[in-house]
Amino acid sequence: MEPYFTTLSLVAFIAFVFFYKKQTQYYKNMMDSVNDIILIYKDKSMIEMNKSFYNFFEDDKKCISEFFLDEDGYLQKNMDGVYWLDYLKENNHCKIVVHQDNKRYFNISIKALNSSKIKTVVVLSEITQEVNKTKELEQLVITDLLTKVGNHHHAEDELVHEVSKSKRHDYPLSLVLMDIDDFKEINLQYTHEMGDKVLVEYASLIASVLRDEDIFCRISDKEFFLILPENSLDNARKTAEKIRMNIEMHHKVLPITMSFGVIEYNKDEDKELNFKRLKLAHDKAKINGKNRVEIL
Repeated sequence: MEPYFTTLSLVAFIAFVFFYKKQTQYYKNMMDSVNDIILIYKDKSMIEMNKSFYNFFEDDKKCISEFFLDEDGYLQKNMDGVYWLDYLKENNHCKIVVHQDNKRYFNISIKALNSSKIKTVVVLSEITQEVNKTKELEQLVITDLLTKVGNHHHAEDELVHEVSKSKRHDYPLSLVLMDIDDFKEINLQYTHEMGDKVLVEYASLIASVLRDEDIFCRISDKEFFLILPENSLDNARKTAEKIRMNIEMHHKVLPITMSFGVIEYNKDEDKELNFKRLKLAHDKAKINGKNRVEIL
């Protein structure tokens, strides 16, 4: 791919040719010589594009914004009531995510071709590899290396996010704390390697019965934590009971059981008080015989 600033230099040249010479094949060849996507807009209509555009997109779209995907931190067709081209003119440089055959990421910038700003050049420089590498690194930071579910850092970050969402949209949020019964004895009797196999197998089982929006994390050696958005206490109890029964009947690697504490998050209490209630519910499950679900 050509360097981003080289492409912008070409845009300045295109501006000169476009307005001070006839529209010859020469300037068209110059546009087609770079890998970055170059689009020329008149008002809000896309009137010309280079060859790279057709390498990425279908040719029957009226505007590149029809390909935009809704992802936090990226330019949208409508930015809080401001049309994307107008927003880009004010901010000059943004990032977009688009979807054709697969998801691709681009830097996007804009340059006016004349003083009236009727015509503009939009340049898209692909950054998919860089974004994917960054996401891979971010995923490593928030993933439990053994079970491949979220780790305690992920649990803390997601809880803050989900509590904020539940307050904003006024929906219930429930939490589940669960652990493997007598896990210390499993490690002592069958070795830590077998204990690791148990963790991997049953973490996978639990993940398989959850919704996409549920957040599942391993927060200590034998403890797992669930955040259940838009779930009342009763629905969360049913989810925990479903998981408990699946675990009890699974019998792969080793037969195990798990104990569960369940609460509905109280938005009038701080995180510490909510976690205290959650721990008390979990302790209640242990005291009352293990392999059970208790609520508070």
